[in-house]
Amino acid sequence: MCIKEIKTPGIIEVKQAITSEEIEYAKKLIEKTLYTPMGFTFSSIEDGKEEVRYVIALEENVVIGAGRLRLKPEIASLMNKGLQQRMREFYGEGYENGVAQFYGLAVEDEFRNLGIGKKLYRLREKLALKEGKIIGIALARSTSMSLYESEGYFIIGLETVEINGNRPLVRSWVTKLLTKSE
Repeated sequence: MCIKEIKTPGIIEVKQAITSEEIEYAKKLIEKTLYTPMGFTFSSIEDGKEEVRYVIALEENVVIGAGRLRLKPEIASLMNKGLQQRMREFYGEGYENGVAQFYGLAVEDEFRNLGIGKKLYRLREKLALKEGKIIGIALARSTSMSLYESEGYFIIGLETVEINGNRPLVRSWVTKLLTKSE
């Protein structure tokens, strides 16, 4: 009988990625965990001119989790007109200036279900608030919906995409008014 060793994490540090090395490790983890399985490369989803921040989780100086935050998402290119109208109904005209987009949250397989994703997620919200953003949006896959729902997000619309001829992937646009946590 073979018993799989279960890794017990040491001290996990969650912080904003500052150095170019930290940002590159964050990008590599996000690409390996999220983008490659869907047939994307990081260069096909580049940050462009948008202000992007990265957050990382470290165990013994090794990146085991990462996430991205867009401070100035181009709403018109992200959401269809119907979703943009729903956002206006919820938040009012001019809401776009207060929006931060959360995307690309990834945790190494052996560290999942330990609360690391939630810590990364909460740090992204804190960074967004610090930058003056008050509305969070995300395009969530079914595997991450429970995290967003537990943090108070609600669905404003669905999007179906076909990736490289595979069966369609249904993702949910979710949103929340950001508030300072205790």
